[in-house]
Amino acid sequence: MNPLVRALAPLIAAAAIALPAAGAEKAEDYYKEGFRKFVENNYRASAVEFAKAIALNPNVPKYHFFLGRTFENLRAEAKAIESYRAAVRLDPKHIQAMTRIGMIFLDQGAHRKAIQEFEPILRIRENDFEAQYRIGLAYFQLGDYPAALRYLSKAVEAEPKNPYSMAYMGRTYLEMGEWAKAAEMLAKAIELDSSNAEFFFWLGSAYYAQGDFRSDKAEFWHSARNFRRAIEMGYSNPTSIFMLGNSLLHRGIFLTQNHQEPEATEHLKSAITQYQAVIKVQPDASNAFLNLGMAYYSMKKLDEALTAIRKAVELEPTVDFFHDFRGNTLYAMGRFEEAVEAWTLVKDLNEKYEPQAMGIVGIEGKPMKEKILAARRKK
Repeated sequence: MNPLVRALAPLIAAAAIALPAAGAEKAEDYYKEGFRKFVENNYRASAVEFAKAIALNPNVPKYHFFLGRTFENLRAEAKAIESYRAAVRLDPKHIQAMTRIGMIFLDQGAHRKAIQEFEPILRIRENDFEAQYRIGLAYFQLGDYPAALRYLSKAVEAEPKNPYSMAYMGRTYLEMGEWAKAAEMLAKAIELDSSNAEFFFWLGSAYYAQGDFRSDKAEFWHSARNFRRAIEMGYSNPTSIFMLGNSLLHRGIFLTQNHQEPEATEHLKSAITQYQAVIKVQPDASNAFLNLGMAYYSMKKLDEALTAIRKAVELEPTVDFFHDFRGNTLYAMGRFEEAVEAWTLVKDLNEKYEPQAMGIVGIEGKPMKEKILAARRKK
């Protein structure tokens, strides 16, 4: 039991025992006093007053409901659920109490229990926004994206101007690989609430997933702009910075492939800055080291590229792509015997591994056997 609630228990019990048989009117007075203290955030005192009201008149749902709200604010979730259930027993259509129980389970990560609590609400009020939205969130967290989309769509129908249900529909489409729909929904969420930095991050993710960095026209390269906006608005964390770096990196690689080196170099340098920022706060971020190496590699700074990729390999020695990219770098440096060793290790780790083309040196996307033969011929 929450220590604060344990300390309150004898006070509540003593208050109940000491009450005169004052009836419903006195109970209402205690309720009003409890509510006043609740609004003042004096939850210890409000719990005592609500308990007094219940002791005098235990058949009033709102007394139990606000005692539950008080326990919730005291972080005594189990006691809060008891009070909410008492309210529902007295009023089986007490949607507020049912909603609070579901939200507690949702906050605790008990997503299936949360769904079980919200579903009865929809039998009472079919278009209840909170129930549709929260069930959608629960299914999203469970990875059941079709179910999440079904409920979130109904939430949007119920309240078409709520940006959060719109944004989670976008995130759900993103997880389902329907990136154009994801971008559409997230853009609509931003139209409704342009102050939410996280919305810009997810919109950037939707554009990035579509490969917008390969656009011939810079004005259609939206992902980096949205990632930057999110970071500038306060959604600055290793993930958002890493994703900005990725957009810059792949734009730089695309421009390098298309022989637009001055602009490419600018983006690659900026990508390096982002990855270095990630590594500063997460020194074990192997993917940041890998992509840092890719940025240096694309700029033909091969010593720096090799240093970065070696760090990535040190952190995660069994990732086949890391060793493939190490082989690419060694090959570009003319260290062909070492390249063969790296690529042989890739085959040992994953016989079905398929290299990824970068179009920088020309060897990157070739099958492993061809890469090894090419390096052996160079030795």
